[in-house]
Amino acid sequence: MERAWKFGFLGKIVMRKHGQLSVLLLDDSPELVRLYKRQIESCGPFQVTVEIDGNRARLLAERQLFDFVVIDAKLDYQGTQFGGLRLADELRPRYGTNSILVISRFITVDLMRERGALHEFMDKSDEGQTGQFCSNLCRRIKSMRHRQYVFVAMPFGREYLPIYMRHIKVGVNRAGYECFRVDEVVHNRPIQNMIFELVDKSKLVVFLADGGNANAYYEAGFADAMRKEVVIVASNLKQLKFDVANRHTITYDSNLGLLGRDLTRKLNALRLSPPVAL
Repeated sequence: MERAWKFGFLGKIVMRKHGQLSVLLLDDSPELVRLYKRQIESCGPFQVTVEIDGNRARLLAERQLFDFVVIDAKLDYQGTQFGGLRLADELRPRYGTNSILVISRFITVDLMRERGALHEFMDKSDEGQTGQFCSNLCRRIKSMRHRQYVFVAMPFGREYLPIYMRHIKVGVNRAGYECFRVDEVVHNRPIQNMIFELVDKSKLVVFLADGGNANAYYEAGFADAMRKEVVIVASNLKQLKFDVANRHTITYDSNLGLLGRDLTRKLNALRLSPPVAL
Protein backbone atom coordinates (compact mmCIF):
# COMPACT_ATOMS: atom_id res chain seq x y z
CA MET A 1 0.00 0.00 0.00
CA GLU A 2 2.73 2.50 1.01
CA ARG A 3 4.67 1.60 -2.14
CA ALA A 4 1.56 2.37 -4.17
CA TRP A 5 1.31 5.80 -2.58
CA LYS A 6 4.99 6.46 -3.27
CA PHE A 7 4.99 5.50 -6.93
CA GLY A 8 1.29 5.33 -7.80
CA PHE A 9 -1.35 7.99 -8.16
CA LEU A 10 1.08 10.90 -8.37
CA GLY A 11 3.50 8.97 -10.60
CA LYS A 12 6.35 9.63 -8.21
CA ILE A 13 6.95 11.78 -5.17
CA VAL A 14 8.81 14.94 -6.05
CA MET A 15 11.88 15.24 -3.85
CA ARG A 16 11.74 18.79 -2.50
CA LYS A 17 14.22 20.78 -0.49
CA HIS A 18 12.81 21.36 2.98
CA GLY A 19 13.57 24.00 5.52
CA GLN A 20 14.38 23.19 9.11
CA LEU A 21 13.08 19.85 10.40
CA SER A 22 12.07 19.40 14.04
CA VAL A 23 13.22 16.28 15.90
CA LEU A 24 12.31 15.11 19.41
CA LEU A 25 15.11 12.81 20.59
CA LEU A 26 14.54 10.56 23.62
CA ASP A 27 17.15 8.55 25.54
CA ASP A 28 17.84 7.81 29.20
CA SER A 29 21.44 9.09 28.98
CA PRO A 30 21.84 12.90 29.30
CA GLU A 31 25.35 12.74 27.89
CA LEU A 32 24.31 10.65 24.90
CA VAL A 33 21.36 12.82 23.88
CA ARG A 34 23.51 15.94 24.07
CA LEU A 35 26.11 14.25 21.85
CA TYR A 36 23.44 13.09 19.40
CA LYS A 37 21.92 16.60 19.32
CA ARG A 38 25.25 18.22 18.37
CA GLN A 39 26.02 15.66 15.70
CA ILE A 40 22.53 15.64 14.16
CA GLU A 41 22.36 19.43 14.00
CA SER A 42 25.78 19.46 12.33
CA CYS A 43 24.38 17.23 9.54
CA GLY A 44 21.85 19.76 8.27
CA PRO A 45 18.96 22.08 9.14
CA PHE A 46 17.64 20.10 12.11
CA GLN A 47 16.03 21.61 15.21
CA VAL A 48 16.61 18.93 17.86
CA THR A 49 14.83 18.86 21.22
CA VAL A 50 16.22 16.29 23.66
CA GLU A 51 14.48 14.67 26.61
CA ILE A 52 15.35 11.88 29.04
CA ASP A 53 12.02 11.70 30.87
CA GLY A 54 9.33 9.67 29.08
CA ASN A 55 6.34 11.42 30.64
CA ARG A 56 7.65 14.88 29.83
CA ALA A 57 8.52 13.69 26.31
CA ARG A 58 4.96 12.54 25.72
CA LEU A 59 3.64 15.91 26.81
CA LEU A 60 6.05 17.65 24.43
CA ALA A 61 5.04 15.36 21.55
CA GLU A 62 1.36 16.10 22.18
CA ARG A 63 1.83 19.88 22.37
CA GLN A 64 4.01 20.21 19.26
CA LEU A 65 3.79 18.19 16.06
CA PHE A 66 7.47 17.30 15.61
CA ASP A 67 8.55 16.18 12.17
CA PHE A 68 10.16 13.16 13.83
CA VAL A 69 10.24 11.47 17.21
CA VAL A 70 13.35 9.33 17.72
CA ILE A 71 12.98 7.01 20.74
CA ASP A 72 15.37 4.58 22.39
CA ALA A 73 13.48 1.31 22.81
CA LYS A 74 14.60 0.92 26.44
CA LEU A 75 13.60 4.41 27.53
CA ASP A 76 12.38 4.41 31.12
CA TYR A 77 8.64 4.92 30.72
CA GLN A 78 5.66 3.54 32.64
CA GLY A 79 7.90 1.00 34.42
CA THR A 80 8.17 -1.37 31.45
CA GLN A 81 11.34 -3.02 30.14
CA PHE A 82 10.96 -1.45 26.71
CA GLY A 83 9.26 1.79 27.71
CA GLY A 84 10.35 3.48 24.48
CA LEU A 85 8.29 1.02 22.44
CA ARG A 86 5.29 1.64 24.64
CA LEU A 87 5.65 5.41 24.19
CA ALA A 88 6.02 4.94 20.42
CA ASP A 89 2.79 2.92 20.39
CA GLU A 90 0.97 5.65 22.32
CA LEU A 91 2.16 8.40 19.96
CA ARG A 92 1.49 6.40 16.78
CA PRO A 93 -2.19 7.48 16.34
CA ARG A 94 -1.24 11.16 16.54
CA TYR A 95 1.84 10.96 14.31
CA GLY A 96 0.82 8.41 11.69
CA THR A 97 3.48 6.58 9.70
CA ASN A 98 7.00 7.75 8.80
CA SER A 99 7.30 10.04 11.82
CA ILE A 100 8.45 7.76 14.67
CA LEU A 101 11.85 6.06 14.58
CA VAL A 102 12.78 3.50 17.26
CA ILE A 103 16.50 2.99 17.93
CA SER A 104 18.14 0.24 19.96
CA ARG A 105 21.23 -1.93 20.29
CA PHE A 106 19.31 -4.57 22.25
CA ILE A 107 16.46 -5.51 19.90
CA THR A 108 15.95 -6.09 16.18
CA VAL A 109 13.22 -5.17 13.76
CA ASP A 110 12.10 -8.82 13.74
CA LEU A 111 11.63 -8.75 17.51
CA MET A 112 9.64 -5.55 17.18
CA ARG A 113 7.35 -7.15 14.63
CA GLU A 114 6.84 -10.20 16.83
CA ARG A 115 5.70 -7.79 19.52
CA GLY A 116 3.33 -6.14 17.05
CA ALA A 117 5.24 -2.84 16.83
CA LEU A 118 5.53 -1.74 13.20
CA HIS A 119 7.52 1.45 13.69
CA GLU A 120 10.53 2.44 11.64
CA PHE A 121 13.65 0.98 13.28
CA MET A 122 17.43 1.52 13.31
CA ASP A 123 20.17 -0.42 15.04
CA LYS A 124 21.92 1.84 17.53
CA SER A 125 25.67 2.25 17.22
CA ASP A 126 28.17 1.01 19.77
CA GLU A 127 30.15 3.54 21.76
CA GLY A 128 32.69 5.34 19.60
CA GLN A 129 30.54 5.09 16.45
CA THR A 130 27.99 7.78 17.24
CA GLY A 131 29.14 10.01 14.37
CA GLN A 132 28.37 7.39 11.73
CA PHE A 133 25.12 6.47 13.46
CA CYS A 134 23.91 10.08 13.49
CA SER A 135 24.87 10.50 9.84
CA ASN A 136 22.82 7.40 8.94
CA LEU A 137 19.97 8.59 11.14
CA CYS A 138 19.83 11.95 9.34
CA ARG A 139 19.64 10.22 5.96
CA ARG A 140 16.91 7.94 7.27
CA ILE A 141 14.66 10.68 8.59
CA LYS A 142 15.09 12.75 5.42
CA SER A 143 13.88 9.70 3.50
CA MET A 144 10.95 9.30 5.89
CA ARG A 145 10.04 12.96 5.43
CA HIS A 146 9.36 12.43 1.74
CA ARG A 147 6.77 9.76 2.61
CA GLN A 148 4.75 11.90 5.01
CA TYR A 149 1.45 13.22 3.67
CA VAL A 150 -1.54 15.36 4.58
CA PHE A 151 -5.06 14.02 4.10
CA VAL A 152 -7.73 16.52 3.04
CA ALA A 153 -11.30 16.04 4.27
CA MET A 154 -13.69 18.12 2.18
CA PRO A 155 -16.87 18.05 0.09
CA PHE A 156 -16.38 16.83 -3.49
CA GLY A 157 -18.66 19.38 -5.17
CA ARG A 158 -17.25 20.86 -8.37
CA GLU A 159 -17.25 24.34 -6.87
CA TYR A 160 -14.67 23.29 -4.26
CA LEU A 161 -12.16 21.72 -6.64
CA PRO A 162 -10.35 25.01 -7.51
CA ILE A 163 -9.97 25.78 -3.80
CA TYR A 164 -8.33 22.41 -3.31
CA MET A 165 -6.11 22.34 -6.40
CA ARG A 166 -4.99 25.98 -6.50
CA HIS A 167 -4.78 26.85 -2.82
CA ILE A 168 -4.97 23.98 -0.31
CA LYS A 169 -2.73 21.63 -2.27
CA VAL A 170 -0.25 24.41 -3.06
CA GLY A 171 -0.08 25.50 0.58
CA VAL A 172 0.46 21.96 1.82
CA ASN A 173 3.14 21.25 -0.80
CA ARG A 174 5.03 24.41 0.17
CA ALA A 175 5.16 23.10 3.74
CA GLY A 176 6.94 20.02 2.38
CA TYR A 177 4.12 17.47 2.38
CA GLU A 178 2.35 15.45 -0.26
CA CYS A 179 -1.38 16.16 -0.21
CA PHE A 180 -4.39 14.25 -1.48
CA ARG A 181 -8.06 13.36 -1.10
CA VAL A 182 -9.44 9.84 -1.03
CA ASP A 183 -10.72 10.13 -4.62
CA GLU A 184 -7.13 10.57 -5.85
CA VAL A 185 -6.08 7.10 -4.68
CA VAL A 186 -6.80 4.14 -6.96
CA HIS A 187 -8.14 1.22 -4.92
CA ASN A 188 -10.63 -1.65 -4.97
CA ARG A 189 -11.76 -1.62 -1.36
CA PRO A 190 -14.77 -0.36 0.61
CA ILE A 191 -14.45 3.42 0.62
CA GLN A 192 -14.90 3.74 4.37
CA ASN A 193 -12.07 1.30 5.07
CA MET A 194 -9.86 3.24 2.70
CA ILE A 195 -10.65 6.54 4.42
CA PHE A 196 -9.88 5.08 7.85
CA GLU A 197 -6.49 3.84 6.66
CA LEU A 198 -5.57 7.08 4.90
CA VAL A 199 -6.46 9.18 7.93
CA ASP A 200 -4.72 6.74 10.27
CA LYS A 201 -1.42 6.89 8.38
CA SER A 202 -1.51 10.63 7.66
CA LYS A 203 0.72 13.17 9.36
CA LEU A 204 -2.24 15.50 9.85
CA VAL A 205 -5.59 16.43 8.30
CA VAL A 206 -6.78 19.58 6.59
CA PHE A 207 -10.56 19.96 6.89
CA LEU A 208 -12.50 22.21 4.49
CA ALA A 209 -15.69 22.89 6.44
CA ASP A 210 -17.59 24.76 3.74
CA GLY A 211 -21.02 23.38 2.99
CA GLY A 212 -21.34 21.40 6.23
CA ASN A 213 -20.64 18.12 4.42
CA ALA A 214 -21.39 15.23 6.77
CA ASN A 215 -18.73 12.93 5.29
CA ALA A 216 -16.01 15.55 5.65
CA TYR A 217 -17.05 16.21 9.25
CA TYR A 218 -16.95 12.47 9.90
CA GLU A 219 -13.41 12.15 8.53
CA ALA A 220 -12.19 15.15 10.50
CA GLY A 221 -13.85 13.81 13.65
CA PHE A 222 -12.13 10.46 13.21
CA ALA A 223 -8.77 12.23 12.93
CA ASP A 224 -9.52 14.36 15.99
CA ALA A 225 -10.36 11.24 18.01
CA MET A 226 -6.87 9.94 17.17
CA ARG A 227 -5.40 13.18 18.56
CA LYS A 228 -4.12 14.22 15.16
CA GLU A 229 -3.74 17.87 14.27
CA VAL A 230 -6.81 18.93 12.28
CA VAL A 231 -6.39 22.26 10.48
CA ILE A 232 -9.78 23.77 9.71
CA VAL A 233 -10.31 25.91 6.62
CA ALA A 234 -13.55 27.75 5.80
CA SER A 235 -14.70 30.71 3.75
CA ASN A 236 -16.01 32.31 6.97
CA LEU A 237 -16.82 31.34 10.54
CA LYS A 238 -20.54 31.04 9.78
CA GLN A 239 -19.73 27.85 7.86
CA LEU A 240 -18.73 26.06 11.08
CA LYS A 241 -21.05 23.72 12.97
CA PHE A 242 -21.47 24.28 16.69
CA ASP A 243 -19.05 21.54 17.80
CA VAL A 244 -16.08 23.05 15.93
CA ALA A 245 -17.00 26.73 16.12
CA ASN A 246 -14.55 27.28 18.97
CA ARG A 247 -11.56 25.91 17.02
CA HIS A 248 -8.98 28.10 15.32
CA THR A 249 -9.92 28.34 11.64
CA ILE A 250 -8.16 29.69 8.56
CA THR A 251 -10.73 31.83 6.77
CA TYR A 252 -10.37 33.01 3.18
CA ASP A 253 -13.59 34.81 2.27
CA SER A 254 -11.98 38.24 1.92
CA ASN A 255 -8.91 37.05 0.01
CA LEU A 256 -8.77 33.52 -1.41
CA GLY A 257 -5.30 34.24 -2.79
CA LEU A 258 -3.85 34.24 0.73
CA LEU A 259 -5.25 30.82 1.66
CA GLY A 260 -2.22 28.83 0.47
CA ARG A 261 0.19 31.17 2.25
CA ASP A 262 -1.79 31.07 5.50
CA LEU A 263 -2.00 27.27 5.35
CA THR A 264 1.77 26.94 4.84
CA ARG A 265 2.40 29.23 7.81
CA LYS A 266 0.02 27.23 9.99
CA LEU A 267 1.62 23.88 9.12
CA ASN A 268 5.13 25.21 9.73
CA ALA A 269 4.07 26.71 13.06
CA LEU A 270 2.72 23.32 14.19
CA ARG A 271 6.05 21.68 13.32
CA LEU A 272 8.52 24.26 14.58
CA SER A 273 6.95 26.36 17.34
CA PRO A 274 7.58 24.98 20.85
CA PRO A 275 4.57 25.03 23.21
CA VAL A 276 4.25 28.19 25.27
CA ALA A 277 3.95 26.20 28.51
CA LEU A 278 4.01 22.56 29.64
